[in-house]
Amino acid sequence: TKNPGSVVGDRWQFKSSRDPVQIGAWWAQNPGYGIALHVGRSGAVAFDLDANSLAVIVEAGHADIAEALRSAGGINGTRTTGDRGHYLFACSPDEFGNSAGAFMRWGEVRCRNGVIIAAPSPHPDAEAKGGQYRQITSGTLTLVPEVLRAVLAESADSADPLNYAELDEFLEENAADFGCGTTDCRH
Repeated sequence: TKNPGSVVGDRWQFKSSRDPVQIGAWWAQNPGYGIALHVGRSGAVAFDLDANSLAVIVEAGHADIAEALRSAGGINGTRTTGDRGHYLFACSPDEFGNSAGAFMRWGEVRCRNGVIIAAPSPHPDAEAKGGQYRQITSGTLTLVPEVLRAVLAESADSADPLNYAELDEFLEENAADFGCGTTDCRH
């Protein structure tokens, strides 16, 4: 599946591992698990381009952003063709949140408590949309280029994920702001 063993259950962000024994145990439990990179904890930030081509960024007047993405030391494609994929750069562990800032119109950004699925995990859109996790480039990750740092400067800092009890408490405290209008709904 697309799900790695470490994301099963609560507090997954503290369960990711590089330990081959732990990874082997997860795969012994379920050989269908996928592979995920816990980007922020690994000292990486991933720009997840949802457009099929970097040309859309150039056409929007941001050739500098497209060129910065092309310079990534690691690119994990998410389609059998085109530029759609994860563009990886080195950063300090958990340096950025998961807000895309000005990159939002083209995709998402993953860092603190963020994961990306990596090759050779099966892609859920393999048949319908030509999805495939494939390594396009690999090697030493380059530092986040300044133009991408500027894009992320527009991002708000993101919080750690809430557990179910914390989410329930938040919704109880803010029920007036979130009224859904559904009869008998607590929140």
